[in-house]
Amino acid sequence: MKRRYRFHPGDYALGENEQFYTEMAARGWLLERRGAWLSRFRRGEPARLRYRVELSCPGVFDESSELPEEQRSLYEACGWRFVSRGGLVNVFCAPEGSGAPEFYSDPRQQADTLKALRRNYLLGWLPFLLLAALQLAVGAALFGGAGSALGRWAVSLRLAWVTETALVAAFALFLLRELTALLYGEVRTGLLYRRLRRGIPLDHAPGRRQRLYRAVRGALLAGCAAFACLAAVQWASGRPAPLPQTPRGPYLLLGDLGHRGERTTLPVKGGESTLSHTRSLQAEQWRTREFLREGEQSPWLYQQVYRLGSEREARALLPLLLAEAPLARDPSAFAAVQAPGFDEAYCAGAECAARRGNTVYFITYSGLMDHPEQGEALWQALAQREAAWREG
Repeated sequence: MKRRYRFHPGDYALGENEQFYTEMAARGWLLERRGAWLSRFRRGEPARLRYRVELSCPGVFDESSELPEEQRSLYEACGWRFVSRGGLVNVFCAPEGSGAPEFYSDPRQQADTLKALRRNYLLGWLPFLLLAALQLAVGAALFGGAGSALGRWAVSLRLAWVTETALVAAFALFLLRELTALLYGEVRTGLLYRRLRRGIPLDHAPGRRQRLYRAVRGALLAGCAAFACLAAVQWASGRPAPLPQTPRGPYLLLGDLGHRGERTTLPVKGGESTLSHTRSLQAEQWRTREFLREGEQSPWLYQQVYRLGSEREARALLPLLLAEAPLARDPSAFAAVQAPGFDEAYCAGAECAARRGNTVYFITYSGLMDHPEQGEALWQALAQREAAWREG
């Protein structure tokens, strides 16, 4: 293997970067290119080299973040060879014992080179703040006020935690990892800046100072990757398939409600009769869509069925489904109804929701729009289907 890639320390860790490249050179791996997260090394003879890092310090509106040519030429004239640049980090090297002088005799001068890096860490918070503000603004426009928007966002997040646990966990760990890196980099840069301003020179061989931080970052990355892989597997296994003529779960077919038409396909996206069956870390889930052509009528039926680990979890899920109802759009629109065989049930127009033990149902049925009295037949058919599924 003539090349190798290794994760390098962050931009804020000037001394750690210098020591990292020096140790790699001593093992015969010479720095070839520094990227955003990885450094590329080429195989060579073990060498005793001194590496030094110089930070570019462009202005806020400067287009280029490269080191000024005259500054780079000055370093090279003093015996330092430019190796690579990655972002604000410029890496130079010189043979050990060559007599190449240090870049700065006064640490206070070097402190000024950290200004652009400190600014970058502060600006790094902007995407998170802008995203949160955008979500809040859109939610406020849709749902009437910031308070309502925050409430809807919280409901959506709690519902996603039940239905897409692995995906939410992967995103949360990724976000936590990035926020940890941002905060850690900002703190480390600030501490280094204050030390240099006090006249304390940079330690070019600081030892292993980042073991705990790297362990935390590695654990977060491993957890994120594991949950992301699990989410991908669950997504692939739960992709919609044609709806079977015989139920394969505790859900209804339009035939159970007395319809005898033929299945049809609507000329819109999602207009096919399908079944999606998947398991998150918290719930087994069935989602169905069914469309029939029955003379001049076109009945349709949408269902979501969740089987959770406990009755307590099911009780907590039901209000979330009512709050996220696509037609009612407000849990207060639902009225409690009597549904034999179920612990609780609610209806609002074409939408119904019910719970029995650890299983929760959310149904949208076209027949309820004009004939709400058909709700009794729906509950009876669903109770029979659910009992049959539990028994067999």
